[in-house]
Amino acid sequence: MSEATLSPKRVNGIGGSEAAAVLGLSPWKTPYQVWCDKLGLSGEQETTPAMEWGTRLEPVVRQKYADETGRTVSFPVGDEYGHMQSVEHPFMLATLDGITDDGRGLEIKTSRSGAEWGDEGTDEVPQVYVIQCQHNMIVSGLEVFDIPLLIAGSDFRIYEVPRDEELQALIIEREAAFWKMVEAQTPPEPVNLADAMKRFATSTEEVVTAMPDAIEAVNTLRTLKQRAQDLKADEEGARFTILQALREADTLADAEGNVLLTYKQAKDSSRFDPKAFREAHPDLYASFTKTLPGSRRLLLKGGN
Repeated sequence: MSEATLSPKRVNGIGGSEAAAVLGLSPWKTPYQVWCDKLGLSGEQETTPAMEWGTRLEPVVRQKYADETGRTVSFPVGDEYGHMQSVEHPFMLATLDGITDDGRGLEIKTSRSGAEWGDEGTDEVPQVYVIQCQHNMIVSGLEVFDIPLLIAGSDFRIYEVPRDEELQALIIEREAAFWKMVEAQTPPEPVNLADAMKRFATSTEEVVTAMPDAIEAVNTLRTLKQRAQDLKADEEGARFTILQALREADTLADAEGNVLLTYKQAKDSSRFDPKAFREAHPDLYASFTKTLPGSRRLLLKGGN
């Protein structure tokens, strides 16, 4: 293993699970989102059910791997949380899921489906995990990672990802460039609408001359909005015809008795009335009111 220090704070660098996102190859996060994470601009990170169960099942999968291979697995690796930091590339962090007695790193995964996974024993794994393993090899100095995988709670497989020096060189280059942007607080370019809306959340009084691609996009947006309005009108017409047929009945069926749709009344609900509360307790209402920044609205102008 290469020399590495211990670092429990992921904000101090890039972790293996973030490597693919930094390279723009993650299906879950963009480079801009990771950049926001590092600067504390993302708020509280939500733990999804898939993340929770992955963590809960990790010891089970680790033990199954040890039983299947006969290898002894040490855990944690690094400090008490398993965190490591590269000395040569301090912006690179790693959290290993284990290391075997013969020097293999572990990256434990669970999945609902095996659709993106190849034959067991190969390196045919989703690209995001290849990058994660290569990143962790750079930090740890290990030559190979095994991925013990549990699919749908019953299908256990083991994959092997060997060192790829060409890919590792690319990872180091791209992560180094990204980390400079973090240190300089210079955001990466947005790659989708969510990125752009957050990145450009405020506006200035300025007119920008549209380039041909922007003009084309405006025309496309105008066409799509008109199409949506037409579809909305068609939907309302269809709903009106259905309600005329139903009247007070709650179920519509065809001549054979097959139910086509239902239109049933929901149970009564209770809702807080802020207007009434403000009128009854204006001082208390004011003490619990905060000013939120206004959001930008995209408004089409003209009709050409």
